[in-house]
Amino acid sequence: MCLEFEPISLSEMDDVMFMDRIETKFLMHIDLLPLVLKTIQPKYKILEIDQLRIFPYSTLYYDTKENSMFQGHHNGKFYRYKVRCRKYVSCDLSFLEIKEKTTGDRTIKNRVKTDGIETTLSERSMNYLGQYTPFQNIPLEPKIYTDFSRITLVSKDMQERATIDQNVHFLYNGKDHSLYDKLVIVELKRKTFSCASSTLIKTLRQYGITGGGISKYCIGRSLLEDDLKSNNFKQDIRTINKINDGKYYYFNL
Repeated sequence: MCLEFEPISLSEMDDVMFMDRIETKFLMHIDLLPLVLKTIQPKYKILEIDQLRIFPYSTLYYDTKENSMFQGHHNGKFYRYKVRCRKYVSCDLSFLEIKEKTTGDRTIKNRVKTDGIETTLSERSMNYLGQYTPFQNIPLEPKIYTDFSRITLVSKDMQERATIDQNVHFLYNGKDHSLYDKLVIVELKRKTFSCASSTLIKTLRQYGITGGGISKYCIGRSLLEDDLKSNNFKQDIRTINKINDGKYYYFNL
C-alpha cells in the first residue's frame, strides 16, 4: 500500500523536521489505512531509505522516581516534558530526545546523538538535559520500552510531516503488552495551527476521525502498572479497545 508514493530521502526532509511544531494525533482501524493512503497519495511523498518504507523504532522513556513527567501529563499541565532515548533501528542511529509541551498543542523537540539506548543516562546526556529541562540534577529512571513500526509521509508542499505507527509494543519490568495489531496511530506535525490545506486531515474527517491527544508513553505505563494513578487515560484505553474490536463507526465506507 506504500508502493505508489513518490519517495523522499532523509536528507531532503531537513526542511520538515519541525522541531518547534504543532502535533495532532488520530486513531483508526488498520482496515481504513489503505483507503486513506490511496486518497492522499497524490499530495504526499514517503520516506525511503535503502529501499525500505516501513521502519522499526525502539524507545526507552525516563521519568523521576516520583513520576513527575507522567503525572504532569495525567494532570493536564500546560508545560510538561518527555525524555527518551530512541533508536532508529534501520539506520542504527540513537538520540536522546526531549519533548517540551508548551501552550496549546505546540511542542518543542531537542535531541542529541548517543551511542545507543542508555539504560543509565551518561554525564553528557545529563548535561544536555540541563540545557532544556529542569532535570539536570534530578536522577531520572528508565520506565518503559516502546517499540513500533512507522511510515513517514511528507506533503509535497513541504508544509507538514505525518507519521503512521503500527504494532506498538510495551515492555516494563518483565511485563509486556502489545497495543493490538488493528490499531493505527497517525500523527501530523506542522508549524502552524492552520489545517485548512491538509489533505490528510480532510481525508480523516471524511471518515469521521477527529484529532486528539494520546501518549504512547502514558498509555503503556497505564496498561502495565496497576498501582499508577491513570484515571484520566481510561477513556483513551476504551477508545483503543473499541477500535481494535472493530466497534468504531466510520463514515462513508
